[in-house]
Amino acid sequence: METQKELSISSFCRRPKKRFVLKKIFWWLHFLTDRVEQLFVLVRQLQGQTNTIPQLQGQLNTALGAIQQLQAQMADVLVFIGPLIALRNELAGRVGQTVTVQVGGTAITGVLELVGTDFVQVQEATGNLVFIPIRNIEGVA
Repeated sequence: METQKELSISSFCRRPKKRFVLKKIFWWLHFLTDRVEQLFVLVRQLQGQTNTIPQLQGQLNTALGAIQQLQAQMADVLVFIGPLIALRNELAGRVGQTVTVQVGGTAITGVLELVGTDFVQVQEATGNLVFIPIRNIEGVA
């Protein structure tokens, strides 16, 4: 008999306002990524300038300090979305298999047809296609 692996995500993802919070986290992650890229461009520009060395050193130190702060903030954001990414990756490896997905106290059983960026598609035995946001998944067996 095959042992079924039980997956669950942090209790954070089960809170009523999780959709809003996760959207905000993804927005912040995108924002912080853009800021890090802008700061790297600034660092490259500073390295190419011919201004005085002390002035450039101060600007470079400021930019590097800002990059470090943004990287720390990104690490904090990843703590919240890490479980969702892990669940998505696990589900991606189970495409074509029969799964039971727990959502809002309901069990949806069927063949896992597709894993998107933020959703999964399950085809039930009745032929119905069910689209489930990954953030709403409480567990998978």
